[in-house]
Amino acid sequence: MRQMGLDFRLTRCQRFSYSVGHVFNDLCSAMWFTYLLIFMRDVVKLSNASAGYLLLWGQVVDALCTPVIGYCSDKMRDHFGYGRRKTWHAIGTLSVVVSFPFLFLRPLLLPDDALETALIVYYACFIAVFQFGWASTQVSHLALIPQLTSVDREKVQLNAFRNAFTVLSSVTVYGSAWFLLSADSSDREENQPETLSIQTLQFKELMVICVVTGALFSVIFHLGTPESKSNSDNSSSDFGVSNSSTLAIGLLDWFREYQFYLIALMYMCSRLIVNVSQTYWPLYLMDSLHLTKNFIAIVPLVIFSSGFVMSLLMTQMNPSTGQKAICFLGLLLTVVSCTAMWLLTKDNAIFVLIPAVLLGTGGCILLITSLSMTADLIGKHTESSAFVFGTMSFVDKLSSGTSIALIQVFHPCKSSKCCPDCEWYYRSVMVLLPTGVAAVSICILLALLPIKIGRLRWIPR
Repeated sequence: MRQMGLDFRLTRCQRFSYSVGHVFNDLCSAMWFTYLLIFMRDVVKLSNASAGYLLLWGQVVDALCTPVIGYCSDKMRDHFGYGRRKTWHAIGTLSVVVSFPFLFLRPLLLPDDALETALIVYYACFIAVFQFGWASTQVSHLALIPQLTSVDREKVQLNAFRNAFTVLSSVTVYGSAWFLLSADSSDREENQPETLSIQTLQFKELMVICVVTGALFSVIFHLGTPESKSNSDNSSSDFGVSNSSTLAIGLLDWFREYQFYLIALMYMCSRLIVNVSQTYWPLYLMDSLHLTKNFIAIVPLVIFSSGFVMSLLMTQMNPSTGQKAICFLGLLLTVVSCTAMWLLTKDNAIFVLIPAVLLGTGGCILLITSLSMTADLIGKHTESSAFVFGTMSFVDKLSSGTSIALIQVFHPCKSSKCCPDCEWYYRSVMVLLPTGVAAVSICILLALLPIKIGRLRWIPR
């Protein structure tokens, strides 16, 4: 097997194996953001605020772990010859395997009438392990991109292929959920209510699909993605960077760069739009538009299918088009989608598929361009790539978790039961928050216009 230097182009097998390395995380993330609040509210019977605090706890743990794991991944020496990035990826995968299944099962060691505090502590322990594993996998996987190639077009392609499998993973989750919900509906009479045991079984079956599929693709990643020994030993000679330049670069130097903060904010806003909308789509569909339960699988399926098509188109896009112009297009589609959602009522709810397509396309564009900007920012300074991606993820997780927790705290219903006020509340969340974040993103994009991303002032080039 040839050594993976930055001047080599990747083979198709290597691109494929790298692209599927985040599938396990993506499957779990789709369930985490889309169905966790519903599971905690309808199955575990936690209050809206408590469910929000659990999700916030998970995001805080993830936010704290990402920069620490990034630093450790950058500094760790490869004593076993396996590769420091792939070692952290393996640690993360195992952590997710042993923790994620318990998040969508009723407590095994607690009685049915357990206190809410005991339930919160129980799930918080598994959430902590899961988020540590998720962060380990995410940071190590992203940090491989600048090490695998220095060609800008190939970086965009890797991010696009990676996002394509993210979309396919989400399609798998929502397609499976649609199948399970449809099968359950056909087995029951129309006037027969859905029982708690049926709901629990649905989540359990969906969780098993995610764990088995994700573990399989993680094995493919480890078998097909090489990580050269020189990368793992912190040597940068293979990347065209001299050792003296490497020694001159400190992690604190990144915080002296103006564009580091702008791109961090851009990445945060992109993830915030996608994560919040992904979390509240099911509640918006059921409580605001009063659609049937099947739509909590159909609409996300449409969103991520349109995102998958956009991912494929972006792999063929001419680099001269410009990341900033493409990013602006994604923001414009997001604002149009939110405007359409504001006009929807339960009488014309069937047209929800139109803003779903627009939001799926716009969100896909934002995720790919923000990741590509981050990779361009890192450039040849791959010895601290995990730290940079970890920092980006830190602001992403903290902002998403805080936003969702605040939304749950100010929820008009203080119990797990819904009230008429939920209709306007979820509509406001789905429209006002993404629109406001998109407006902030446009301002950040304007500030980035005169800047050549990756041309750093304080860090040696």
